[in-house]
Amino acid sequence: MTVEPIQYISGKKTETNLGIQTVWVTLLLLTCYFLIFFFLKKKPSKVKLLSILLCALVSVEALISTAICYEDQFTDAGWTSRSTYYAIQSNANIVSNYLEGKDEGFYRAESYSHKETNDPIIFNTNGVSEFVSTFNISTKDFLYAMGFNAGNQSSFYKYKDGSDAKQKDGDIKIYNRILNDSLLGIKYIYVKSENDLPTDLNMHYTKVAELENGYLVYENPYALSIAYSVDKGFKNVTLESAMEFLGKDTLGQLHSSSGKYFGSHLANMMLSETYSLETNKSILTTVVSQLQDGQLNVTEHSDTYIKGNITVSENQFVFTTIPYDDFWQVYVDGVKVDTFKCVDSMLAFDVSEGEHEIEIKYVPMQFYVGGCFTLVGILALLSLCLVEILIKNKTKEKMIETEKEIV
Repeated sequence: MTVEPIQYISGKKTETNLGIQTVWVTLLLLTCYFLIFFFLKKKPSKVKLLSILLCALVSVEALISTAICYEDQFTDAGWTSRSTYYAIQSNANIVSNYLEGKDEGFYRAESYSHKETNDPIIFNTNGVSEFVSTFNISTKDFLYAMGFNAGNQSSFYKYKDGSDAKQKDGDIKIYNRILNDSLLGIKYIYVKSENDLPTDLNMHYTKVAELENGYLVYENPYALSIAYSVDKGFKNVTLESAMEFLGKDTLGQLHSSSGKYFGSHLANMMLSETYSLETNKSILTTVVSQLQDGQLNVTEHSDTYIKGNITVSENQFVFTTIPYDDFWQVYVDGVKVDTFKCVDSMLAFDVSEGEHEIEIKYVPMQFYVGGCFTLVGILALLSLCLVEILIKNKTKEKMIETEKEIV
């Protein structure tokens, strides 16, 4: 008799034979529990000894279960020790302190010297890399199409090309890589050493600092804001339509060449132009310059709030690189406007021609639900307190009346 549950090790489906011993151990433990509870009822005088035995048995079972789960988890997913994170925390603080002091605006920063996928959290920067079990699949598909590492069976998207290898110009054109970074507002790159950068990228990004911990910080001079105005024809663009244009049938096929073409294809449709997909420096400069003319000038920002000014031309709408969510609220000149999903994944909204003040707020429904339950709980508590006070007063009055009758 065997028990063969499905497990995933390194993304591959496997089977682990737990064997008949697992069944026997379970039956043995159940028998022990039954006997302890049986004697607890039959021998009340032995309750102290039996209670100690019960606690010991529970502890042994928990220890065995923990050991098995620990081994399975390490084999399946693995982890790194706390000391490795502690070792890079000082480096993270040095990098984040430098960026905060250099630039108070809203920007994204990423690294090619990744320790883990959640490095932006460790380095306290706004990035595109994230590991989360409840990820937004449409955002993941978009970044995967852009050429980032976001495997189909993995709960992450990571700022690196899909192969995690340093590419040469002949494999992925460097100007297309820069354009992808620029469209997503990735303004700063921080790395442990110059060798961590993809080939020749350091020739196009400006080195702005060599920090005391040895980290290097590069600035992307072409980085765009988190929002910018684009041609209204871009509303109809989907991942599927992009794949059809590029002659790809699946997202995986699109990804295989997306580092060369996908960002350039999007930029063409954003501007309703026909620039070559083989982006060069001249095309990159022209495309970014036109998009910068209509980008949001961020004046205030926090984790859930962005405010700024924007100039929109005729037949344009505002595209953001914020993953779409129903709970984003957008106000144009103080008036709330409807939002919609663009490229199957990103938040966008319509505005009229001219200059506008934009406010983008995030207030999840759970905030209101939690607030309502909290309010109900407070009111219930106050009601109970009030009832208790009334009961005490009534009881006190009855005691006084009783005392008077006795007198």
